Amino acid sequence: MVNKVKTQLRKVGVIGKRVSGLLLALSFLACSNVSWSGEDAGEWFEKPARPVTLGVGIGLVRFDTNFKFTEKSSGRSVFVDGEGTLGLNETDTFPVIYGVYRFSKRHGIQFAGFQIKRESTLFQFDENRDLDLGEITVNAGAQARITLTDDTAFYYLAYNYTLFEDDRNSLFASFGIYALDLNYGLNAEGEISVEGDPVLRSSYEVRAGVFAPLPIFGVDAWSYFTKRWALGTRISIVGGSYQDVSALIVDTSVRAKYQFNRWFGLTFGITYFMGNVDIDEPDLITEVDYGYDGIALGLDFRF
Repeated sequence: MVNKVKTQLRKVGVIGKRVSGLLLALSFLACSNVSWSGEDAGEWFEKPARPVTLGVGIGLVRFDTNFKFTEKSSGRSVFVDGEGTLGLNETDTFPVIYGVYRFSKRHGIQFAGFQIKRESTLFQFDENRDLDLGEITVNAGAQARITLTDDTAFYYLAYNYTLFEDDRNSLFASFGIYALDLNYGLNAEGEISVEGDPVLRSSYEVRAGVFAPLPIFGVDAWSYFTKRWALGTRISIVGGSYQDVSALIVDTSVRAKYQFNRWFGLTFGITYFMGNVDIDEPDLITEVDYGYDGIALGLDFRF
């Protein structure tokens, strides 16, 4: 019962983050059509002259992840709070690559990809403190050891259509494919019991790994308010099912761009990401709540 209450509280917190992120993004989107006073936006932001942008960046984020593994044969479930229970890094960095190719005034394509690798291992635990993982308990002792791995990659490729554009503002709609490459693993060793019963086994292991391409829809707005500065907001929604995977992902970001010269620019901003993914394999059901928020920084080249 306690675990169920904790799960509901976590979901409430996740929904709050999602709503706050959407409200923030929508507020900037509403402001994106405002014409700012100051220098002329100038030819540095003239897209037809520089149709290709390639960039590399880094994200510095704070994670909030939960994993639930349920064996179909026995109905036995294991619930893990990644950062709270097993000590996965709550903050971490990951590399990002991205690019845009605008081949006409109204049409273009864009892509992005990033990968997250985290691992945490607990040894022995604290003074006789058993570790509760839902219906399974790993008893404290010299042989006790639990390892959780998170090897996750996200990629997307989308077609852009220009809905509106003038000298200072632009609004794009995006349609494409968002690929999830998910690999999670939990390995426990030591004295393991189920719901207080005597020792079940000396080890317990579950692993889930899938690749799923899902549809993505996004809206991207930019305002160019000086020769060097621009402000943008993006809202993306991924949802659907593919074979054993169903997911709903909300990804929002608010970004600023500073253009050093005609070729190089710096992009930085804040990002919110929340994904709910269910993986229904023949012998295992995996439920993942995957969220993070933080800052992103990228250096891009236009040609």
